[in-house]
Amino acid sequence: LGHSQAGVRRQALRFAERWLIDDPAMLSRVLALASDTEPLVRLQLSLSLGETGDSRALTVLADLCRKHGDEKWMTTAILSAVPSRGGDLLSELLRLPNELGQAQTMLEPLCMAIANRREPTELSKAIDRIADLDDRRLQVFCMRGVRASLKRPVAMALTDSASNAIKRLAKSSDEALRSQALSLIQLLSLEAAVERNARLEISKRQL
Repeated sequence: LGHSQAGVRRQALRFAERWLIDDPAMLSRVLALASDTEPLVRLQLSLSLGETGDSRALTVLADLCRKHGDEKWMTTAILSAVPSRGGDLLSELLRLPNELGQAQTMLEPLCMAIANRREPTELSKAIDRIADLDDRRLQVFCMRGVRASLKRPVAMALTDSASNAIKRLAKSSDEALRSQALSLIQLLSLEAAVERNARLEISKRQL
């Protein structure tokens, strides 16, 4: 892992994967490669961290998103490392929305991956977190990702909090955000008929 040649370090990361769950010292050495100067080593690190559920790995993955999210294949590598923890990664990234850096480019594919899992609790938490953002631009990135996952109407039992959050976003003054939220309302069947009629009536009055 400390070899001078980047290719050797990459192979060492692959070899170390089998010990990441049971050997904390090995995991610490692997995590230290987040500061490696070689992009391919960082890419392999992202892939290898998918072999552990340790919270430190998620923190490092979020840091890699912020600093190197725009590097070739990095988005794919990081998403593959969190197949069931995309919501946790999103929460970690949005914890510091003003320090996202290169992670901004990953918000849309990350939110799409979260929605692709069709796991109501995870998606509900993600939507709540998105709705709490003050930055409309970031909200649009995230909502666009969720929307891209839904090609047709889907039956999904979101929490009341998440359903209400989407309805609030559908009233946003930002046209792009409002459009994404309205699409989700229709695809997820979040409105009762009376609610839909009331919304359409208000829209008519505003024309």
